[in-house]
Amino acid sequence: MMTKAIDARGKEAKLIDPALFRLPLLDKRIFEFEDEEMPAAISELSEIFKRANAFVFVTAEYNHCIPPALKNLVDHFGTDEFGGRPAGIVSYSASRFGGVRAAEQMRLLVPSFGAITIPNAMSIPEVGDAIGEDGTTPHGSPWPDLTDAFLTELFAWARAAPGKTNHDGID
Repeated sequence: MMTKAIDARGKEAKLIDPALFRLPLLDKRIFEFEDEEMPAAISELSEIFKRANAFVFVTAEYNHCIPPALKNLVDHFGTDEFGGRPAGIVSYSASRFGGVRAAEQMRLLVPSFGAITIPNAMSIPEVGDAIGEDGTTPHGSPWPDLTDAFLTELFAWARAAPGKTNHDGID
């Protein structure tokens, strides 16, 4: 849903699924590797993150926490990849709470690697009923409007971010 909404605004959204990159469990952060020993996935992700104008962290909630794979992914990187750019947080769960506890954990985590969390967050309760497997929403759903408001705020923060963003790339 989020990538489609970003693409619909004429921007490129790159979906990063931790399961697809199969990063090793954290024992070194990116700046601790020698070039010849750095896993290719870490190098590839670093370049993707450095080119981004903004980030949307989408997190499920399991046992009142963010998924370990998401935490492992972001822990490999630092301010060179994320610093100075805005980040929005989207959480979801099967419960009526929409992953708000995971969102709060992300709100604490994201600034630790230099990104700036925007004030607005999206929490999607009962995600199985809210969004179809293909990313579509039922007729009359509030999610398209809420997504639009969320992205409007994120893009405004990206335009205002000092230094690290390509301001021409955000409208």
